[in-house]
Amino acid sequence: MASIVCPLCDKDDATQKVSAVLLSGEASGSFSGPSSSHVNVGGKSGSAYGYTHLSGSSMTELAKLLVPPTEPIKPEKEKRWSILASGCLTYLAIGIISLSAIGIVDATIGTDYVPFEANPLRALLLNILNIIGLVTFLLLCIFLYKRFYKHFDAQEEKRLAARQAGFEIEKPKWDNAIQRWNSLYCCQRDGVVFDPENKETCVPTSLDVFLYTSAS
Repeated sequence: MASIVCPLCDKDDATQKVSAVLLSGEASGSFSGPSSSHVNVGGKSGSAYGYTHLSGSSMTELAKLLVPPTEPIKPEKEKRWSILASGCLTYLAIGIISLSAIGIVDATIGTDYVPFEANPLRALLLNILNIIGLVTFLLLCIFLYKRFYKHFDAQEEKRLAARQAGFEIEKPKWDNAIQRWNSLYCCQRDGVVFDPENKETCVPTSLDVFLYTSAS
């Protein structure tokens, strides 16, 4: 296989595929094991012992410039939980009001605390308020759906269609750009990225523009 030479210096000793430069420029590691520390303050000293786990990663400046273009994400319709959330919050609020109402009634009629089963008035009041809360919850759901959800859903459909149209335009461009990126080489002597087929070059800081200009 013929060696790939840089179109500027016409040498191959400092050329390397961009994907390989990116891979060699990334490093990660971890450490796990016993650790200790020693502290000396005001003439008093002490030691502490424990177990440490450390991990991290790094990337060279050149590797950061040579990362591949980000793939566009296919848009999807967002799930809507606003009606359910609003209804649950309303039902919760009615439950709190119910408990408060029971306390007010007890204080008004001077009823001492007795077990739930032995207090018909308390049970009846709680059942009535629960029914009112359930009916209110259902009516609120119907109202929100008719008043807001259909409108928001129609707007979301328009926004989704616009994002989908944008995705349909950007995805083929990205496909060409990533294909081009996979074929590029880098000459670290001249500090350029080049296409071995047509000998076009660019500096690493302009790689993204180079990819999409060439791909368009």
